[in-house]
Amino acid sequence: MQLLKHSPTHWTDQNEVSYQLRINPERARMAEEVIQLFESAIPERIPRMMVSEWAEEKRVLPPSLTSLPGPFRWKVVPYMREPVDCLSESSPIWGVAFCKGVQICFTTAVLENWIGYVIDAVPGAMLFVSGDAKMAEASMELRIDNMIESANIGDKIAAQTAHARRTGRRGGDTKTRKEFPGGYLMAIGPRSGARLRGFPIRFLAFDEVDAYQAEIGGAEGGKTANEGDPIALAVGRTATYEHNRKILYGSTPTISGASRIDDLFRRGDQRYYYVPCKHCGEMQRIHWRIEDDDGHAVYPLKYEKDEMGRLIPDSVHYECQACGGHWINADKARFLQLGEWRPTAESMEVGFRSYHISTLYSPIGQQSWESVCQRWLDTREGKNIAMLRVFVNQVLGESFEERGDAPEAPMIEARKEGYIAERLVVDDAGRVTDILQVDRPDRAVICTIGVDIQTDRIECEVVAWGRDKESWSLGYHILPGDTRQPADTCWTNLGNLIASRHAGMPVFAALVDSGFLAPQAYLFCARIGNALPSKGDDKVSTSRKIYQRGKVEGSKVDLVRLDVGHLKLELYSHLRVGSPDGKSPTKTLRGYCHFPLDYPSSHYQQLTAEHQVKRVGRDGKARLSWYLPPGRRNEALDCRVYALGALYVLAGAVCETRGLEQLDWAQVWDDAEEALLINA
Repeated sequence: MQLLKHSPTHWTDQNEVSYQLRINPERARMAEEVIQLFESAIPERIPRMMVSEWAEEKRVLPPSLTSLPGPFRWKVVPYMREPVDCLSESSPIWGVAFCKGVQICFTTAVLENWIGYVIDAVPGAMLFVSGDAKMAEASMELRIDNMIESANIGDKIAAQTAHARRTGRRGGDTKTRKEFPGGYLMAIGPRSGARLRGFPIRFLAFDEVDAYQAEIGGAEGGKTANEGDPIALAVGRTATYEHNRKILYGSTPTISGASRIDDLFRRGDQRYYYVPCKHCGEMQRIHWRIEDDDGHAVYPLKYEKDEMGRLIPDSVHYECQACGGHWINADKARFLQLGEWRPTAESMEVGFRSYHISTLYSPIGQQSWESVCQRWLDTREGKNIAMLRVFVNQVLGESFEERGDAPEAPMIEARKEGYIAERLVVDDAGRVTDILQVDRPDRAVICTIGVDIQTDRIECEVVAWGRDKESWSLGYHILPGDTRQPADTCWTNLGNLIASRHAGMPVFAALVDSGFLAPQAYLFCARIGNALPSKGDDKVSTSRKIYQRGKVEGSKVDLVRLDVGHLKLELYSHLRVGSPDGKSPTKTLRGYCHFPLDYPSSHYQQLTAEHQVKRVGRDGKARLSWYLPPGRRNEALDCRVYALGALYVLAGAVCETRGLEQLDWAQVWDDAEEALLINA
């Protein structure tokens, strides 16, 4: 049988094969049997019910999962019916990529319905890969278990193995695994290398693929070598079922050039949902922003503001791109039912479709057009870059093209104000003996310090903060010395600066750069209660946090890992904020940066020294990274970023003390004002 070690369609030496078959009739008969076996192994599409039919027949949505509980009906989310039916047994489509905003019912209508359909109607081996292992467990317990119970298919779960029957344990029903007759469901995170390359899988569901890291294993865990891309590893497990596999990719996108779901969407036929105008009947996409014939931006979703800049809810309406007629949010009940998906490109693979939908299509009862407009106002109509990125990703369902270009230094320097920065009084030995302070700005309530360590000096900036992150640079100090020596005067002077008051305010938090001389920074921070060592860490951004706080190994000191890229973008958005008349604002202006009269031009050159560039990594994906041109210095930028990071760490501590799961800036400012009064 050596000649038959490959399937007949892959024989490479046909002359040799023909010769062997002619001289050996028995081999010819066996070869014919193998060919027939091979052809019969290709499964045919079975005309079972569609996923959408199963959902309406079986699903009942509990109040714990939705604001619209009761029997599942596609009339609520009609735009989800076509994508989920591509995952039906009888559909010729093998792969679906879904690029989405939030609050459009993807998890309930597509992911959960498909999982229930597989368990109940088309059993097979299924793998669910979530953003991380804990998220996978939570999804299984909070959503999948609820779906199984409400669909009344719980009796199919936990098929007992022989071992389970002997021990009395429910071996097939755990936090990460559901067994059922003819198949199983396993939920894992993208870092589960062994499971990603294990046994065959017919059904594969990826959720939040933009949260996956490029490779698993490697130096971070210290236990396994790099194993490659987690998506490629998991897809490799479907090879056994190449003719009847189903793969679903779903995610909210992140950064342009590095977004996995954006790449997958462009790989497919790029379908958008078109709906008819209630006035003229013209089919069209619901856009947030389009360009007119002259290239100017036009926003079809209109709104008005009152004299205080607040949204007037009754003014919100959508303007038809054909006739100019007005739609309101309540019209979704009609036009969503009459919509249809239309491809806008040719797929790069036969049988692979891709869909895109924004939160503007969110059904009645969930995110309304009024709330979308309010979220836009919260970005200061696109001027707050950090909040704009969230809006573009979560509301528009689009990858964000980072605006990394630095503001112009002369523009910022032109805003210098009429106060003089604080100055240090130093004795003959180089010790700081006094601080000539500035008056406290009326709206300032918090003081933080950002510290950058160099070999022959320490540079630091003292920053005062008011509500809405309005800031005042109180002083920028260069402390000369040998930073490699923990007992050097420069470290003593830094300790005195952090322990002192500035503009009458105590320093609530200071972050000290520990990326250069970590042991010295750790030793210093161990002695200073309100100082923490910090390092920039790009991986923090994958967890969608500004910072992570953990212990330094072998020390009681906390190490703060900062998403410095996000903080630089936020700082640059603050630096772009200007008063309408070009003068210093007399009232709170969100993010506005005040600078003293006596800073040299070099300070503003350093503050705006870096910008972003796209680089292609080893995996072939383009990513944005920060670039410092040769000959430029950036100490002032680093110090301000660490001062802003210290503000976030302080805010996180306040909210944690009060038992809040998310940052509540109003509470932070209130507590800071109260603490300032107590310490006055």
